[in-house]
Amino acid sequence: MPGAVNAAAALGTISEADLAPLDVEADLTIAIEGEEIRVTSKTNRPLVDIPSMRVALVLARQGGSSGLRIVPELANVLAAADITAGIAVDGTGVAVLGADADPGPLARRVSPHVEVRENGAARALLDAVRGR
Repeated sequence: MPGAVNAAAALGTISEADLAPLDVEADLTIAIEGEEIRVTSKTNRPLVDIPSMRVALVLARQGGSSGLRIVPELANVLAAADITAGIAVDGTGVAVLGADADPGPLARRVSPHVEVRENGAARALLDAVRGR
């Protein structure tokens, strides 16, 4: 796609150039599989609101054969750029990625920069199973 920007590569370049900390302002809508993903930031903490667990899984699998590797890779790049992002599924907070993530024992196995909000993740999964 002409003019497309690889955000992870851009953040990686910023972190390598030691340009952190960054101020982040966002109001972006991305369509994937016919559903809209909203990226907003009214503070210095971006929020990515994914509309459904199905779309969340499509995004997580974008790492190809590496499967869920995109999540820790993104979290590490965000941390290096001194950015923290919240991740929500249909308005329910499920994770924090980046600099201020506080991983529990399970999430630490994924990355030191991934915090899973267990209650939110369980609720989002149950809502998906129930068809909400």
